[in-house]
Amino acid sequence: MQSVKNLFKQDNIHQVVVVSILMMYILLDVKTPDSLAELVDTIYGQIIVLLGALTIFTTFHPIVGVLALYAAYVLITRSSESTGTYAINHIMPSEDKKYDEMIESNNIPHTLEEEVVTNMVPVVRDVATGEPSYSPVLDSSIDGSFL
Repeated sequence: MQSVKNLFKQDNIHQVVVVSILMMYILLDVKTPDSLAELVDTIYGQIIVLLGALTIFTTFHPIVGVLALYAAYVLITRSSESTGTYAINHIMPSEDKKYDEMIESNNIPHTLEEEVVTNMVPVVRDVATGEPSYSPVLDSSIDGSFL
């Protein structure tokens, strides 16, 4: 409790101002401008934001530091939602998910015809090994010609 009282002393009034600004940003759901969101939504922008929050954490009161780290997290997530990378990473399916869904939807059970064909007894033909017992006959009543 003494630590919180030290935060509200006259010489720490600038920390109280920082706390109030951070609380307003977190609680009021302030929209991040598009130009700033595009800068923060890069890896370098995220590193700079986290370094700024860590600087506040090391130089100010620990309560202000924790609040600054949380505000940095909120800024990064709001920026990714504003630019659309959050939706790309979390909502749109990846190629692996699409492939799994395609395989799952193409899993058709055997139809009745396929089951009948697989259960049929194979047709066995006796192949004649010798000379056939019949001979072809050309009918003379048809106007045909010999080939």
